Amino acid sequence: MLLETSNMSQAAFVSLSLLVPFAIFGVNLFNGGLETCNVQNPMLAGPSYAYLNNCVNEWGSSPFGWTVIAPTQVKNPYYNFDGFGNSLFILFQIVSQEGWVDVMWSAMAIMGPSLQPQYNASQGNAVFFIVFNLMGSVFVLTLFISVFMRNYTEQTGVAFLTTEQRSWLELRKRLKQVAPSKRPTAWVTRSAWRDWCYKLASKKTGRWPRFVTGVLVFHLVLLCLEFYPAPNWWDLTRSKPRRHYLCEEISSN
Repeated sequence: MLLETSNMSQAAFVSLSLLVPFAIFGVNLFNGGLETCNVQNPMLAGPSYAYLNNCVNEWGSSPFGWTVIAPTQVKNPYYNFDGFGNSLFILFQIVSQEGWVDVMWSAMAIMGPSLQPQYNASQGNAVFFIVFNLMGSVFVLTLFISVFMRNYTEQTGVAFLTTEQRSWLELRKRLKQVAPSKRPTAWVTRSAWRDWCYKLASKKTGRWPRFVTGVLVFHLVLLCLEFYPAPNWWDLTRSKPRRHYLCEEISSN
């Protein structure tokens, strides 16, 4: 148990040695750059909203279709690189491959200090996240998986086997997988219906397997024929029976 804890501690320390430099680099690159004004389409609301210092007073929000006066606010998303702790925290989440695209798009919209972010204003910032994802997924995750596998093999005793013994153990597993399955021999006691169902399920040739294969191929073709923008009648044809579409068309007319 102490050996397993030591291995995990060493893997965590090596992982932090990768996260810490990227966290410091992220603070230097994106510190304060993710802040945005909460006005919807601020660039269309007026040229003054291009500067975050002018994000004051109120604006007409339309949450449910009617205009409501709401206060303006400059804030970060639920993630930011404004400090070492925040940067390390969001990078630790990105290692799991969850939500890293949203962070990348926010970084690509950075205009500069005290400026309203714009779409694809700094596309070069995406290189930071691509490099970090490659190194994080390949290095950190592989390191932890290898540590877990090493601990598992040591607990089961496989790690202490010789090469010949491991080959024999792997051969035994493969022989169990390719062993012939047992089939019932008492054909006389089986009913005609059960016999027909058994042959239909066990045999891979005949009309029924060809019919099932044809249905799957037809379904695959329908999935491949999806496109955008598609006309309404084609979407209804793919999602509903033809007779339902005709009934809706007649009722609408």
